[in-house]
This record gives sequence, structure tokens and C-alpha cells, in this order.
Amino acid sequence: MNDFQVRRADASDVASIAALGIQVWLDTYTEGVSALCADFVLQEFAVARVQASIAQHDYWVAVQNELLLGYIVVDPSCVAPWGAEVCKLYVQARWQGKGVGVALLAMAKQNFPQFWLSVYHANAKAIQFYQGQGLSQVGKTDFMMGNQRHENYIFALASA
Repeated sequence: MNDFQVRRADASDVASIAALGIQVWLDTYTEGVSALCADFVLQEFAVARVQASIAQHDYWVAVQNELLLGYIVVDPSCVAPWGAEVCKLYVQARWQGKGVGVALLAMAKQNFPQFWLSVYHANAKAIQFYQGQGLSQVGKTDFMMGNQRHENYIFALASA
């Protein structure tokens, strides 16, 4: 079932990362697309923005037959007490539960002994996934979209 590969992202992946980011974000966080959401995703996942981000962050992609299934983004320059920040871990819905997220998170674990991430407080599926991968809730933060505040939980690798 795990007939996909995980590799570092490169310039040829930029458009696919942008498109998958929009798809996963809208599927995860909306029940419909408001103007605010549309503006946000079109900015956040613009090809030029993803291209600039790849130059500054560590990206790994899960691919099968040149199709992007998911990706993870780690900011190694983060100065938080929990180490590097996992900025995004996005897996296409049809590939969730098939080892893609586990394989991508394993790349972060392999390359960063300490890391943290934030997850929307109502995303029970993601919270359960991260807990199952050895992360524990260590705090809370807010995600701002426009003037709207959304509570997120901060998860970090559990202490050994």
C-alpha cells in the first residue's frame, strides 16, 4: 500500500505544492468559501510565495508516479523553546490513513531532534494523528485570518 516515495522538494514541485495546499486547506478548514478564505488561500499558496518559501525552509514531498500526495514544511530557523517549527503537514484526503503523513513526519523527526507545530483546536483528526506520533500539547496560540482569531493548540515532541 505504501508505494510512494518521500524526497526533498525542488523547483519542479512548486505549482503542485501550491495547488495541494489550497485543496487541503479548504477541505480542512471551510464548509464553503468566503471572500476572506479565498483571499487568504490565494495569497498563502501563491506559486511565487511557495517558490520563495522553498528557498528558506525544508520541504519534503510524498509522491507516487510524479503525483504529489502530501508535503511537509519545516522552518529550521525558528527560535521557539521546542526547536524547529513544522509549518505545514498537508496530505490529500484520499491519501490520509495510508502512511503518507507518518512518512512525512518521520522526515522531520529524522532531521530535527526537537520540533513543534500548531493545529486548529477543532481539527480532532489531526490532533489524534499528532498524539499517535508522540507529540503532546504544550500550549495554545491564535491563528489570525483578517480580524478573525482562531484558537490553535501547540504540539511538540514528547520528552523522552
